[in-house]
Amino acid sequence: MDKELQKSEKLVLLNQFLALCVLTLAMGIFLIGCGQPGSVTGSPQTVLKTQPAVAVVEVVVPVEDPVKPVRNLSKEIVVTESNLSDVIIVIDNSASMRFEQANMAERFSSLIDEMSALDWRLGIITTDVSKDQPKKDGRFLEFSSLPGIEFLSSDMDSEVLKTAFSRTIQRPAKEGHANEQGLKATYRALERKPEWLRANASLNVVVVTDADETPYKGKSEKRNNPSELLKYVQSEYPSKSFFFHSIIVKEGDVACLKKESNESYGRSYAWLSEKTGGLIGDVCQADYSNQLRMIGEKVSQKIKSVKLDCAPIEGSVLVGSGPDLMTDFVLNGAQIEFSHHLPVGTTKIDYQCE
Repeated sequence: MDKELQKSEKLVLLNQFLALCVLTLAMGIFLIGCGQPGSVTGSPQTVLKTQPAVAVVEVVVPVEDPVKPVRNLSKEIVVTESNLSDVIIVIDNSASMRFEQANMAERFSSLIDEMSALDWRLGIITTDVSKDQPKKDGRFLEFSSLPGIEFLSSDMDSEVLKTAFSRTIQRPAKEGHANEQGLKATYRALERKPEWLRANASLNVVVVTDADETPYKGKSEKRNNPSELLKYVQSEYPSKSFFFHSIIVKEGDVACLKKESNESYGRSYAWLSEKTGGLIGDVCQADYSNQLRMIGEKVSQKIKSVKLDCAPIEGSVLVGSGPDLMTDFVLNGAQIEFSHHLPVGTTKIDYQCE
């Protein structure tokens, strides 16, 4: 009886112990499942440490523009003492040029007034090189009312000069060809070695046209090339100062290009004018007086302005040398305008461009 009682008590204690173990185990699983503040689930007592915030300062480093190279340039302007000048007028005689021809006729006096101190000669050719016959292909026109005379000269009566020029520069409406070729016409005129051109006189060519050099059917040859004309003059007339002047539709002048029947920008003529130091005029000007006066100044070697190859850096222009430096000029883009005519001799212009 006592043994049975003791056995029963032991079983009760064992069951209580087992129940307590189960309860303890359940509590542990519960705590692990819920996690604790600052711990990682599944890893009891593993504390997550927070790193302190780091301030990031953005530093902007200025980047300098790359240094642009500077070009050192120079230009020499030669003014001669000779008062001898030969002038060739190349007139576009196509149907679209009636106004321009009349303008030249009315304002011719502006040209000869500026050349009054010169011993000059002047002939006229047209841009028509379509046939090898009189009045075409670079042949000089006979002046109206002066039979057999192909050039005017400074020793002639002024009224005779003006009348002859006016009547000759205005061509019949249907005389010319639509393919204007002023360069080729000039080349052909010089190839014929006209007797009135003088070896010791300067040569000034003045082309008046509303189109660029326009070879027939686009078939260009060397006589249509401005650089070839320049080389020819330099080789055949080495002692002549050569200036090529253009009264044309200027590059970019859209209003002039659209006016009346104007055909194209005179790029080939402008190129040669720039290379020889000639004047580039505007064929759309209502009055040619000022342009012809300026050409007259060029013919007379009265130089008051010079076009540089680029717009120079401010303060970089030096005109002359040593104690003879000139300062009486102003810059207008790539153009230098002097307050007086440049002296006889060579004037050097040094300048810088970016």
